[in-house]
Amino acid sequence: ARIARWAATPSTASWERGSGEKPGAFAASALALPAARSAGVLETEFTRAREIWERVPVLPPDQYEALVVQISEGCPWDRCHFCSLYRETPFRDRPLDEIERHLDEALVFLGASASRVRRVFLGQANALLRPTDELLQIFELIRRRISVPDPGMPPREQRMWLAAHLPSADGFYAFVDAFHKPRPVAEWRALADAGLRRVYIGLESGDGERLRELGKPLDPSRAVAMVDDLHEAGLAAGVILMTGIAPAADEERHRVLSAGVIDAMQLRTGDQVYLSPLVHPSGAPLEGMEVSEGDVVQSGPALTRMREALRAHVGRGVPIATYDLDRLGARTPRG
Repeated sequence: ARIARWAATPSTASWERGSGEKPGAFAASALALPAARSAGVLETEFTRAREIWERVPVLPPDQYEALVVQISEGCPWDRCHFCSLYRETPFRDRPLDEIERHLDEALVFLGASASRVRRVFLGQANALLRPTDELLQIFELIRRRISVPDPGMPPREQRMWLAAHLPSADGFYAFVDAFHKPRPVAEWRALADAGLRRVYIGLESGDGERLRELGKPLDPSRAVAMVDDLHEAGLAAGVILMTGIAPAADEERHRVLSAGVIDAMQLRTGDQVYLSPLVHPSGAPLEGMEVSEGDVVQSGPALTRMREALRAHVGRGVPIATYDLDRLGARTPRG
C-alpha cells in the first residue's frame, strides 16, 4: 500500500539517471514489480534472503546497491568499544567451496535482477585480510559468473562493455583495517589487476591516543602508509572518520589531528571520505564520556565542524559524505 501511494505521488525531483529517464518514470517502473508482489511472496523472499546472507551488518553508503558476497564472517579484532556489530559473530574465513555455493545461491535468488548488479562488495568486516593468493582465487571464482572489465578501460568504453556482458560489475570493493600486517604494493597491484577497485579503511580519528582509549590499536600513520600503497597500486581509498567519539574538551584535538592525517593521505579523485556520527549500542565504556547503551551521540555541530576542517585538505573531486549508521546500518542484502 505504501509503494502504491509513492507511485501515485507527483514527482518534483530534478535528479535523472544516466539514461535520461525522468525521476518519476524511473520510480514508477522500479516500484511496479514489488507493488505487484503479495505479502506472502515478500515474506518468502525475505526468508530466503536471510538463509543466503544471514545478515549484512553494515556497508559503505555507496555500496548499498552492490551484490554482497560474504567471503568472511565477523571481525578479527572485534574489541573496539564503539562497535558491537559483530559481537555475536565469531570471525572466520569461508572456504572456497562455501563461497562458491553462497554466490550461486545469491545469483539464483536474484534471477533476472542479476543484470542490475554493478558492483560486488566482499563482506564482512575485514575481508581483505586473507592472503593474496586466496583473494585472487575468490576473484576468479566470481569473475566466472559476473564479468569484470579491465581496469584500464576508458569510462565510456567500460559502460558499453558492462551493458554487453550481463551480469557484470565494475569491480570489487571491501573493508580492511590498517593495523594488521601490511600487504606489499605488488600484491595490491595484483588485486587491482584482478578487479579490486576501492578499499575502505576505518580511521575513526587522527588522534592515536584516543583510538587506544577506545580499544582500536591503530597508529594513524599506518593508515596513511596504507593509502599511499593503495594509490601506488592504482586503487582508490574510502576513509571513515567518526564524530562524537571524543569528550567535548577534546573534540578540537580529534578534529585537528584527523584533518592532519587526511591531509597526509593526499586523497584524489576516486577516493572518498565518510563522516560517521557515533552510535553506541554495545554498552562498553567510552573513556571520558557518559554514554549509555543504545544512545545515539547527537554530534551534528561536531560533524559540521569536521566537514569544514577537512574541506581544505582534500581535492575538489573527493566527496565528504555522511555515513549514518543509526539510519543506514541495517539494510537488505542488495541495499
